[in-house]
Amino acid sequence: MSTLIAVLQGLSLIAVIQLALGIGVFALLALLFKPLLTGCVRAAALAVKLHFAPKRAEL
Repeated sequence: MSTLIAVLQGLSLIAVIQLALGIGVFALLALLFKPLLTGCVRAAALAVKLHFAPKRAEL
């Protein structure tokens, strides 16, 4: 518990503001690129599904 208190006492207002801005920018970029990220995840899932799908015997 004392470690947490020491860390909180060591934070400055500027560091807290920078951390908040960094989290905000990350969230904004995640929202902005959500369709692209969703498409990449779906494509990767399809590739894995096709790779492990049972193979059909060819005649």
